[in-house]
Amino acid sequence: MIDNSCQFCDDIRSVRGGENIFVFRSESIVIIADFAPIALGHILISPRDHVTSLANASTDVRAEAFRVAGLVSEAFGLRGYSTLMAEHGTGESGCPSNACCEHAHLHLVPLNFAGVEDRVFSRYLASGRQPLILNGVDELVDFEGRSYNLLQPSDGILYV
Repeated sequence: MIDNSCQFCDDIRSVRGGENIFVFRSESIVIIADFAPIALGHILISPRDHVTSLANASTDVRAEAFRVAGLVSEAFGLRGYSTLMAEHGTGESGCPSNACCEHAHLHLVPLNFAGVEDRVFSRYLASGRQPLILNGVDELVDFEGRSYNLLQPSDGILYV
């Protein structure tokens, strides 16, 4: 399902961005280079269909997004970089979560220069929320319909 007012949906249909924006495409997931990267190699992993957060996505789409993120993280690891993963999931349409748009997307950032992880994690902690540790991505379903910030620093722990 496509939302005609969504920037990501436009990009996925190649209306705005053209074919050159895709790093990877599958039936359910696309990877594009971030339009405002915080580090070289910063990518966005997004469901093709319009969904406001991965918590609101189907179990299969959520699992595929994190599986692909894991594969890309492994590839960066072969080059000597650990990665940081983040999602600012929007609960319902019009419900802010500091996201640039209301289409689910994981940020995957290679930690290829000093300070990137500290900057992102300090912003996360500055939100004032007490972080919860998730035992796995399936626990995201507990946040369905709510805004949240997901962060997985290089230590591999999932915080929300």
